[in-house]
Amino acid sequence: MIAAILVALILTTERAVAVSAWVNISNNAGASTYPSLGLDGTMLIAMWVDNTPGNDEIFMARSADTGAIWGTPVDLSLTSGASSMYDWAFAGRYLYVVWADGSPADIVFRRSVDGGLTFKAAWDVSVNSGQSTVPRVALSGGSNVYLTWQDDTTGNDEVYFKRSLDAGQTFGNVMNLSNTADSSEAPSIYTLGPHVWVLWTEVLGPYFHPDIYLRHSSNGGATFGSTVVVSPPAGDSVDPSMAVAGPNVYVVWTDLDSITTYDQPMFRVSSDGGASFGAVTVLSNSFSHKHHPFIMVAGTFVYVTWADGDWTGGNEIYLRRSIDKGATWQAVRNLSNSAGSSIASAFSWTLAGTQLYVAWPDTTPGNWEIFYRKSNDTGASFNSTLNLSMFAD
Repeated sequence: MIAAILVALILTTERAVAVSAWVNISNNAGASTYPSLGLDGTMLIAMWVDNTPGNDEIFMARSADTGAIWGTPVDLSLTSGASSMYDWAFAGRYLYVVWADGSPADIVFRRSVDGGLTFKAAWDVSVNSGQSTVPRVALSGGSNVYLTWQDDTTGNDEVYFKRSLDAGQTFGNVMNLSNTADSSEAPSIYTLGPHVWVLWTEVLGPYFHPDIYLRHSSNGGATFGSTVVVSPPAGDSVDPSMAVAGPNVYVVWTDLDSITTYDQPMFRVSSDGGASFGAVTVLSNSFSHKHHPFIMVAGTFVYVTWADGDWTGGNEIYLRRSIDKGATWQAVRNLSNSAGSSIASAFSWTLAGTQLYVAWPDTTPGNWEIFYRKSNDTGASFNSTLNLSMFAD
């Protein structure tokens, strides 16, 4: 059952917390996992992975009235192989979905030109003999579609990129953005107007020394500038997250280096579109492990969250806020502050005006439940935590 739908409905609107009833979107015999939602006007789209057909498939459901009434779920992948690691983007009547399919996996792309009512045929956009995974899709302008993924065709993982200038009807040639002898992993992609940024983790040599790498295009992905190493060379850097506001590029990651004792969240900002970066800020340096940092930017406000605690349990979700584009930072706040364990990798948030909404899974009741908090003053203070799910199992 896709129960997390309620969280997203609250987070994407400014409605009160009280709702009429839960909506079971998937309602099938299989396991429905990894839900995500997108809202454009009154059209609400839900995606998830579902094993009801006997193997993992990518499913979608639509609501034309922001979640009051839902259509029948549709299997978008429809293959005999496992379909997973999906990503998607939604703008007006155009909807694009990519996923890793089969073994060895290929990157499969499918699009809709009528808001998800119907879909064109799926096709393989990676077209190689290797293992293609971790696909990502981003949009810019009215018809530009950008894809990136991780692929081991050359013998080690590389980060590949493709673009379409005609709303996904055709794609240009593939580009190897990393092109190194080391392993280039877990790419993510960001766009703003004609600018495209691809961020990934570069694992250097046989001793697992990862760094955070970035490449930037200022002409819609036609060409890319030189690779920029965002993280300091002394550390082991993983879990990058990025946000863009104007010429400023903000990056956070988890790092263990010579100036910290445990894994810590690090922050760095570029004021020239990612060509160079300023000094590194250690956002927390306590005697505990931090992981899964996420960043959000709105105007001069910068927000970073991360998990703090033991890797096997007892995690809390922490927040730190800057009101001056990361120049200075306010005190660290424990957002979850619960008796159970909170999962930062499944943390969800959105900002609408001065209203900041956050939600996460938590084990405090004895089983996983969805917890929620709201700030009415852009994160300066928060209301009490609410249990949104309250299921018995």
